[in-house]
Amino acid sequence: KVVAAHTLPANVKALAVAESNDGSRIYVAAESVSGNQADPRRLLVLEKGSLATIKTEASLPNSGGSDVALAVLPAPDNRLLALVGGKDLLIWDTTLDSAFPQPNPTSVALGTSLRNLAVSIDGKHAYSLDATNRKMIVTDIAGSTAFPTAGTPILLPPLSHEPFALAVDPSASWAFVIEEEGEDALV
Repeated sequence: KVVAAHTLPANVKALAVAESNDGSRIYVAAESVSGNQADPRRLLVLEKGSLATIKTEASLPNSGGSDVALAVLPAPDNRLLALVGGKDLLIWDTTLDSAFPQPNPTSVALGTSLRNLAVSIDGKHAYSLDATNRKMIVTDIAGSTAFPTAGTPILLPPLSHEPFALAVDPSASWAFVIEEEGEDALV
């Protein structure tokens, strides 16, 4: 059942979506309205009750032409994270949900060729996947509103194919990596 919708301009597609912990907002990463792939991606903060209302709209720095992954740190932290450009982790404070003009995110350079974004249940760590070098990057966020510690690489066990997706269990004791072989996905 569709309860509300937000229509993007005809030449713009959504790239990622996340929901706030309290369920009141939807975060959408979308292509630039210019249609130029080199332009920065956009972040839309929508009111869940009326998706037609854009509460905040922001540019995603260093994101032109790249994929975007979004995640929300668990309560009580509630900050939004975005992995952009395959290399930078952007972290907004919670004023993103109500501030205008929008606040600038903290940016943490993590490396290159990164994809996917997962967060620990306690909100202390963010995880991303360096598919090219077959490593998982663990970033210590630790509830800090200042500059978090840049990612620590953990070498993945030998894989037959390039990994493309990542999930972390609630205890952060296990990381699940998906690799693709033709039509098959292997965990």
